[in-house]
Amino acid sequence: MADPIPLSLLAGQGSVSMIPPDDVLAKMPWSDLYQLRLRHPDPELQARIAPFEHRAYARETVSEDPLKAPVMAMAVPGYQLLKTFVGKSRTRPSMDQVTQGLRGVGEGLTDWWNRPTPVSGT
Repeated sequence: MADPIPLSLLAGQGSVSMIPPDDVLAKMPWSDLYQLRLRHPDPELQARIAPFEHRAYARETVSEDPLKAPVMAMAVPGYQLLKTFVGKSRTRPSMDQVTQGLRGVGEGLTDWWNRPTPVSGT
């Protein structure tokens, strides 16, 4: 995974055109994306960042514990369905959030699988 982008570089950016491109957002850690969303309450910016925040959250959760992958794979579309009926969210339900969230599940499994196995000394 690429190095995180310092939030200080993104501070004060107030339009969709100033948000990093998709390939950069896709590699950012969840905490940075969450903070970016907090700094930009504009609905258009929320909709731009939210799918990548969902992706990062799923990726990091599954990478830490791959046994959470099946639950996360169900929770991703389930959360969008919940937003449809509850309606108290910063963004409307979207297939892009589902797609990115499921990509995050896959990336988390890949990250976990590719993690070096520690060798114990005897």
